[in-house]
Amino acid sequence: MTTEPEPSELDENALENIFEVVEARRQAWALERRSAQDFTTYIRGGAWAADRSGQALEGVRSQFQGSLSKAGCKTYKMLETASFSYSKVGGAMASALALAWCARSQHYFDLFLEARDEGFVYNDGHLSSWSGDSGLDALLADLPANHVARKRWAMIVAHVPRTPC
Repeated sequence: MTTEPEPSELDENALENIFEVVEARRQAWALERRSAQDFTTYIRGGAWAADRSGQALEGVRSQFQGSLSKAGCKTYKMLETASFSYSKVGGAMASALALAWCARSQHYFDLFLEARDEGFVYNDGHLSSWSGDSGLDALLADLPANHVARKRWAMIVAHVPRTPC
């Protein structure tokens, strides 16, 4: 006769299996993705946001991830972070803008990495080589010309590396 496992044993085994599945998926995701691996997004919010605005979530922040991309931002005088507020542009637009900022930053950082030259200087061809995000263009197309999301998009497009000192 077999005995049923104790509930605590069953819960512990189930949780362990869930964590294994999640970790395996995270590892697969890390291998699959290439774009914006040196720049990331995270959701801003918490008690401070709830106290300030009455909303638990404030928006999305984009930023470098790691010391090499931080050094690249400093060397080429690029923004290290950008924040996109849910209250100003909406949740979907804030996320899309944050991801576009990361993609653009990653694009320029990849050009630097591919050059393998510490004295690398971006030329006009480099600066105009990013193709943008057609999905974001579709979201922006439905907005009025003076909408704040269009201003934030213009900021992203103007986000280019400068000549280092």
